[in-house]
Parts: sequence; structure tokens; C-alpha cells
Amino acid sequence: MTERHDIEAALARCEDEPIHIPGSIQPHGYLLCLTPHELKVVQISQNVGDLLKRPPEAILGQSLATLGSPALAAAITSALSVSTLAEINPLRVDVNDQRYDGILSRSDGLVVLELEPHQATDGLGRAFSRAMRLLQAVDDIETLKEIVVEEVRRLTGYDRVMLYRFAPSGYGEVWAEAKDDALEPFLGLRYPASDIPQQARELYRRNWVRIIPDARYVPSPLVPANRRDTGQPLDLSPTVLRSVSPVHCEYMNNMGVRGSMSISLLRRHELWGLISCNHTEPKFVPYEVRAACQTIGRLLSVQIDAFEERARSRTREERRPLQDRLSTAADAAAGSVTLAVLQNAADLLALTAACGAAVIIGDEVTAIGDCPPRATILELGQLIARQHEGAGIFATSSAGTIPEHDLQHPAATGILAAWLPRPDNNMILWFRPELVTTVRWAGDPRKAEPSGLSAARLSPRKSFAAWQEQERGNALPWTPADIEAAEELRRRLIEIDLAHQVLRERAAVQARDDLLAVVSHDLRSPLTAISLQASMMKRDLITQSPESTQR
Repeated sequence: MTERHDIEAALARCEDEPIHIPGSIQPHGYLLCLTPHELKVVQISQNVGDLLKRPPEAILGQSLATLGSPALAAAITSALSVSTLAEINPLRVDVNDQRYDGILSRSDGLVVLELEPHQATDGLGRAFSRAMRLLQAVDDIETLKEIVVEEVRRLTGYDRVMLYRFAPSGYGEVWAEAKDDALEPFLGLRYPASDIPQQARELYRRNWVRIIPDARYVPSPLVPANRRDTGQPLDLSPTVLRSVSPVHCEYMNNMGVRGSMSISLLRRHELWGLISCNHTEPKFVPYEVRAACQTIGRLLSVQIDAFEERARSRTREERRPLQDRLSTAADAAAGSVTLAVLQNAADLLALTAACGAAVIIGDEVTAIGDCPPRATILELGQLIARQHEGAGIFATSSAGTIPEHDLQHPAATGILAAWLPRPDNNMILWFRPELVTTVRWAGDPRKAEPSGLSAARLSPRKSFAAWQEQERGNALPWTPADIEAAEELRRRLIEIDLAHQVLRERAAVQARDDLLAVVSHDLRSPLTAISLQASMMKRDLITQSPESTQR
């Protein structure tokens, strides 16, 4: 119990590690933090003293111009008028007869100038044009993923380049790979979600490219450690030199990797995956090559989104006739429109590629295909509707993750539910069975929970040898197209149900009006006869009276 508690505490420390404010940079470059108007130096990396050949105290508080860089100061002042600094990066900076790439960014109201060694990039334009031409000509995602890893490796020269995608549950999988022949393949291997903590994923989302030339570097601390005006550490999120977590450096060493670079892949502003580059020796990639790789990452992100949307659109069109037939059956129903969809059982299953389906009306259950017992279906339906009230749609590929759910059944491992907004329980459920699969992990995922724990720090796992296991308790995941099909059917059934309610109400009003007309007519008829009879009797009485006779 104590060991489990220690593991959870260490993992929490890892998740909470403030990696955006490490207080240091990687020493292959230099950092100067400047005020936005006077360009006075308020914070530097310690190694800037070596670059400028003067102690840090003699640099802090000085402007770039007085430090002997009036041309650089003028270039930065001009650059700051541009809304997006990335448009003008890198600046050409000469210091002590050495050329550097100057990279500008903004952080906490200050201007950050980073200097990296400039390296010639002869042939980059031609290689980049080739990569873009090949990528833009691709019309299927399988070819696309193979081309992108080959071209990024050609541009950068890394030993291994992997296209790494994240699953909805968080784990990563190597989806494509280009590598040196001497290296063992990683293609198809999975990595536990804990290998990339959430705050690291957020930085990947915010920064398209991240480079670590040598995982065994000794950080250069910022001087002073905190800003003198706020007392707070400088947020290094937008910088390229930001020092990385010691845990990550140890992780790289355990993998046998010295140099690395990552290119983020985003889908609708969310982290979809990474192009991960590894090298067994230290390796620095110049800014302009990284910028070319960033453009490839942006293009790939757009293409992946486009291919996925195209596939969804194709599936949508293929399922439209199923929707139409189910809607027609529901519209023709004299009773429940939800129950009517079972008249087209094959269409209902094909609509979401399910193996079983059931309709719940109140406490009544009607099932088709491979389903759990009716009592289980009813309890599942009531539980889902209660826990997700107002949602209308629910999907899971692992029913065991539903809170309060202990109604395990192999036919109902995957559940997709849609319900109508009615007072009674009115729901369609689709089921998928358990799918037992063999999964290859990069190391035993149970050892992704770190070993070597102490109260002070967390150590990453040390083994990345391929490890195989049988995965149980999951069904084939519901795709966005499956969920969209269920949502569309739900929308149609709601419209049909409302239309039926309107027709029933109109019919009821008409029936009421007809009844009132009949009743009114029947009431008026005897009253008229009585009135006529009364008039005749009155006339007879007047005629027969003595006074009338005397006259």
C-alpha cells in the first residue's frame, strides 16, 4: 500500500512539474531578455557572459546599443513592429566574428532574444521543394505517412524518424518509421500515456518544433533566477532553448538517444501526434531546417484532417440510404417511432457497424442481434441515461469504465446509445463484443509506473524492449462516423416524433370540434321542438280563454 502511494505521489509530481519555467536553457545557445522599448537587458542565461566576455552584472541593465550591438538593436526595433515575430526569424547576428541565428519571441511582456550557432543550409531549398511536391501529390493517408518520415529524415539526417499518433485514451503508437538499417524497428509499438505527461503535451501543442541537441547537456541558468520587477520566473514556453525536464533527459539516455527533435501535428488545435526524430549521437539542426520541418508538420496536419474528413464524408454518403429507410419506417409507424426502426434490423446494425441493438421503451426491451440479456440492457440504459442526462448520445468501447457499472457481458463491451427527450425511457443502444487483441509495447507498460522512487524525484522506466500482451476488456472503438450516424438518426427520430405529436394534437382538436358540433346540433334540435310546442300551447290557451270568447 505504501509503495502504491509512493508511485501515485511521484506521478503527481511529474504531472505538476513546472517545465515551462525551468530557470535555465540548453547551452548550445544564448538567451537575453529585453524590455520592449529601450531594449534593456533584464535577464540573461549565464553563458552570455562568456559570449560577451564580461560578467553578467556588467550586462544586466544595459541596452543592446550600449553593449556594442546598435545594428542588432535597430533590427529588433524594426522587427517588433511586425505582429508575428516568426515572419522575420531568424535575424543574422555577428558577435566576436561568429555568426548566429537570432530568434525573437515575446514572454510576460518582455522580448526574448535567443542566439543559436548559424550553419549553412546549402541545398535546403531544393530538398524542401521536393518534399512539398511529393506530399502535395499524395491522395491517400497510407502513402502520405511513409513519404513524410522519409522526407523529414532526408532533410534532417536523423538516425530514426517516426510518425507517432495519440489514441483517444492517451497512449501513443508508432504509425510510420524511417530509420538507419542498423537500428531495431519501432514500427507498430505503443508507448504508455505516462511517457508524455499532460503539461508536456500542452507545450507540444503550443510549439510546433522542439529540439534537444544533446540529452547530456549541463543547463545554463538564468541570471537573475527571477525577474526583479515581478519576483517571478520567466515563462520559457515560447523559446527554442528552454531547458527540458531532467526526467526526460534520463528517459532519452535510457532509450540510447543523445539528440532529438519533435514536430507537432495538430488537428483542430489539439495535439494529434508527433513527428519524432532521434539520433544516437549529439545532433544540432539549424533553425532554417527546423522551420522547413515545421511547414511540413503544418501541411501534414491539414492533410490528415482532410483525409479523415473525406473518409467520414464517404461513410456518411454510404449510410445515407440506411438513414432514409429507418426514417421512412419510423414516419409510417402508428405507435412508437423509436420501436419502428427495428422493422429494418439489418439497416439499424449496419448504420453503426454494430453486432447487436436494442430499443428501450419505458421498461420494455426489444433486442436484435448479439445482445446481453434484456434485464442487463434495461439496467444499462437507465444507468447511462441517469449519468449523462441531457447529452442524448453516449459512446464507450469499454463498458467496464462506466461508473457504477458491474453488469459485465462480452456482447456489450462496446456501447453506443441515443435517446429521445421524452419523460419515459426511450432509447436505442448498439453493442459491440469484446475484441481480444495482441498489442506490442515499447517495454512493459506496467513498468511505465516509474521505478527507483524517492521522496525527492521521479525516475523514468529503463526498459524499452518490445513487450507483447493480450488486451482484453475493449471492443472495436466507435468511430466519429459511427457516432455521427447515431446523432443523425436521433435527430430524425425527434423530428418525426414531434411531427407525429403535432398531427395527433391536430386530430384531437378536430375530433373535439366535431364532437362539440354534434352535441350542439343535438341540443339545439330538441330545444327548437320544445319552443315550437310551447308556442302552440300558448296560442291554444289564448284561443280557448273566456275573455277571448266574449270578444
